[in-house]
Amino acid sequence: MGRAEQGAPGEGNVKKKFDDLRENLNEFAEQSDYSVLLLGCTPAEAPYAAQFLDGVDQSHPSDLVLTFVEPFVDAERYVDAVVRRVAEQLVEADEARRGRRELPFQPLPAELERLAPAERLARLLAFLASLLPNQREHAFVVAFLPFERLDDDAFSELMERAVLARESAEWMAPLRVIVADDRRERRLARRSLEQGRRRVLYYEVDFSTDALTDALSREAADPSVPVAQRMANLLQLAALDFSYRRFDAALEKYGVLYEYYRDPPLPVMQVLCLQGRGDCLRASAKPEEGKRALQSAIALALEQGALVPLVGALLSIVEVCVALGEHEDAERYSDSGLRVSESCMNAPVYVTFVEKKADAQLAQGRPADAVETYRRCLRLAEMYEQFLVWQSVLQKLRALYSGARMRAEVDAVERELERVSRLEAHRTGADQLRAVPKTTVLDAVA
Repeated sequence: MGRAEQGAPGEGNVKKKFDDLRENLNEFAEQSDYSVLLLGCTPAEAPYAAQFLDGVDQSHPSDLVLTFVEPFVDAERYVDAVVRRVAEQLVEADEARRGRRELPFQPLPAELERLAPAERLARLLAFLASLLPNQREHAFVVAFLPFERLDDDAFSELMERAVLARESAEWMAPLRVIVADDRRERRLARRSLEQGRRRVLYYEVDFSTDALTDALSREAADPSVPVAQRMANLLQLAALDFSYRRFDAALEKYGVLYEYYRDPPLPVMQVLCLQGRGDCLRASAKPEEGKRALQSAIALALEQGALVPLVGALLSIVEVCVALGEHEDAERYSDSGLRVSESCMNAPVYVTFVEKKADAQLAQGRPADAVETYRRCLRLAEMYEQFLVWQSVLQKLRALYSGARMRAEVDAVERELERVSRLEAHRTGADQLRAVPKTTVLDAVA
């Protein structure tokens, strides 16, 4: 089994990690000696590869790229989803071909319905290869990168039987198949070594939090790196410190960053640093100090007309006011957030501020006003498909109606919650099908 070139774990910086992945994917698409690339990554890291495969699609216009990111529950359902994706793309491609008065593609093989999952997937890959007009000039890059794998053993078994076992088959020649192989276990890599697979490469990526933190830290401390890049890394490290509740370390970094962005002044970055400071102070049980830092951030953002960071600072200060029990201020800042997010045309944040305003009204003992604002929020959440806010507001209304013994209203909210859950499940599935890359990639065959 071959191995794509890579550095030692933890070596290099974040940009180099991404550049290396992009370069290896491009090289794999260009070469013809290897049919399969095992990509050592966790499910959480698979989206990085899926994103860069879109770049492969752009840089190799003569090649076709098809990436499957559907969750893996079991082999049968996964192959069902893959076949369904291909069938949908064939329909879309045929519509375009009819517009050009061209013949449609050949249909999916009828025997696909009768085969076991591994045979079915292998037959589908052979079918995709047959769509290429000239296999010497074109290649088909096919990636199996499920963002969620509930049974990694079953996924590995499916890929071993459907892909690795066929690595030298004649129909594999125009294919470049990329398969996720959990780098913590390396099941497929080990099997390929044991079985002497000659046309299989292995390349490992590590975009775990520890690895990225290490790379950021190395670059931030490297005097050969431009100061601006080092400060950008320091900002990311501060955010990581905050997420892991290392508040003192985060505050120290935000202080260094604020001083750096003062001369020459970069107001947007200064506002971000002040917001970071405010969030750290609030999270470390110092809400009064946090509020003062956020008020400074808001004042600076208003003075400089920095609307985008102003939205974030307003969201943070509403949370601080709630923590302090200052609900009138929370409502006032929510109203400010509504105006700013409307100016920025940021619909999701606008919906969030409507919910926060209703929360503040309820906390002030104004349930009628709160219900009216919640209902407005529901209309907006449905319009912009903000499912989390939609469900959150419905749950709050259910509690209010239940407390008031309004049985009919409670029942209506229960039915609405069920409807939202169905809509969310449908949208999530559709988003996964559209994730990456182009939905009409087969049309490029023409």
